[in-house]
Amino acid sequence: MGRKVFISYKYADEDVSLQYLACYALIKLCDANEIKKEIDKGEYEFYENIKLFIEEMEKQNQKITVRDYVDLIQEVIGEEHINKGEKDDEDLSDKSDDQIWELLKEKMYDSSITLVIISPNMKELNKRERNQWIPWEISYSLRRTTRGDKTSDTNAILAVVLPDSNDNYDYFITQSTCQYCNDTITSSKTQSLFGILHKNMFNKSNPIKCKKDRRCNCYCDENNSYISVVKFEDFIENYNDYFDIAISIKDNIQKYNVTKEV
Repeated sequence: MGRKVFISYKYADEDVSLQYLACYALIKLCDANEIKKEIDKGEYEFYENIKLFIEEMEKQNQKITVRDYVDLIQEVIGEEHINKGEKDDEDLSDKSDDQIWELLKEKMYDSSITLVIISPNMKELNKRERNQWIPWEISYSLRRTTRGDKTSDTNAILAVVLPDSNDNYDYFITQSTCQYCNDTITSSKTQSLFGILHKNMFNKSNPIKCKKDRRCNCYCDENNSYISVVKFEDFIENYNDYFDIAISIKDNIQKYNVTKEV
């Protein structure tokens, strides 16, 4: 792949889908040709295995977390391409900006893409944003950093949304139909996110508006956010395509009003 990916995520969030994880883990980590042969023959052992796996997890009351999804992403993309932010429970309240950067820079310095995993409880409402890891990881992803005689460029950033424990994405992504142009509108509840994520979505300087009806407030430009959003199921099927989109947006960073501070 030739790209180093840093993953920013809420390690212990348990409000994520067991069914999606089971399906994609078995699909991606099993032999796809063997699965296809089963289906072609009218045999569905593969799907029975998924069902049994889920039943066993539920029987044992075994919780899955965002970290399980990150492990799957690592398996699919390749471990050699991944660095993960994992010091989820470390207190940041008594650390200066410089101290936080010292903790992060070794993992982030050689990365070119940051994946931020959106999950229902990624944000702790009882903590200041400055005292949580994800905002800092995004902030440093957006900065150019010099170490020795080398300077790292700003990272491309892609937000991957996980399905919740009810197998839904609508806690963050919703769809509706515009009453004026009848186009399908995909909306993201960005105000529920950390401020630095919210401010870097829908932040293109001159987005292209729909011209079908002058009353319409829809946008026709697919890349109207510096941090673009993709559902987990779409990302895991075509991650290289989404990486290419994120890199293309980064290469045109001057077209966006980018916020870099927490």
